[in-house]
Amino acid sequence: MKTGIAHFRAYTEKSQFLMCIVCLTIAVLSILFSATCFGKNVVIDIDGEQTQLFVFAKDVEDVLTQAEVSIVPEDKLSSNLYDPAYHGQVIYVNKAFPVQFHVNGAKTELLTTASTVTEFLEENQIVLSAYDVVTPAPEAELTNGTQVVLSKAEIEFVTKTEEIPFKTVSVPNHQANSGTTTVKSEGQNGVKEVSFMRVWRDGVVVEETPTQETVVKEPVNKVVEYGTVVASTGYRGGNVSREDLKSARMITMTATAYDLSYESCGKRPGDRGYGITASGMRARRGVVAVDPRVIPLGTKLYIETPDGSIVYGEAVAGDTGGAIKGNKIDLFMDSRSECMAFGRRKVNVYILN
Repeated sequence: MKTGIAHFRAYTEKSQFLMCIVCLTIAVLSILFSATCFGKNVVIDIDGEQTQLFVFAKDVEDVLTQAEVSIVPEDKLSSNLYDPAYHGQVIYVNKAFPVQFHVNGAKTELLTTASTVTEFLEENQIVLSAYDVVTPAPEAELTNGTQVVLSKAEIEFVTKTEEIPFKTVSVPNHQANSGTTTVKSEGQNGVKEVSFMRVWRDGVVVEETPTQETVVKEPVNKVVEYGTVVASTGYRGGNVSREDLKSARMITMTATAYDLSYESCGKRPGDRGYGITASGMRARRGVVAVDPRVIPLGTKLYIETPDGSIVYGEAVAGDTGGAIKGNKIDLFMDSRSECMAFGRRKVNVYILN
């Protein structure tokens, strides 16, 4: 009897041991099955540094949580947090870093993953105008702690009223004695409105550009007449009398006027021969250009208009000219304006020698 009971106990213990072995095997197989079905090999790449993990996770967020990788909204991930996790997955994480951002003196710290200043500005929806200044340069690379300084420009349009100074115009008076001047009309300044575009940066005007100009009131020139007659008697020189003129040979000629301007002589100060006449005399009032076939060079003359309204006075034939042919004469004047006022007219030319 005892032997049977002992045999039964031994059998029971052996059965229990076998059951334990079976249960353990089943458990191990279950774990291996679960690992095969639900466990995943994944790679997490954080700014180029990779870590391989075996995880039980349903989505990307679970993977990062199990890997103890904290994420802030400014970080950039290759997958959404709620995308399903899968075996062989590579999750790229671009961690945001702080940038010191200064805008017109105001300072703030922003997290970014941008690689350049341009990307940083675009990320923050900042558009640069042509007058804004940013440092470092837009193409510069960003790193942890970089200071980006932006000076935003302010554009202002203003209109100012300005005076237009009048000019003084001198005109000859062939009836007045040389050395006398008369103000015929006073000058008046004009008025104009000038519109400007001003560019302000950091409280300072850095550029001011005129955009439009409108004349409100035209200026009025001051007109001054100056006398050209040397003697009050109307004759140029004390040795010539009206009796002398009566006995002199007279030729009626067409007269023009010239001066030392480039328009008259085709030369400028410094040019060879500037101010020297064909006879070698220096050009001055009283030296006239003639056709030597009509009036020989060196001939002393007296010139006036037939009605006596303009008296050029005594002169000497000291110059020639390509356009002075036949009964033509060119009278030297002191200014271009005097030449223009004289124009072209008939004159009586008296031969004094």
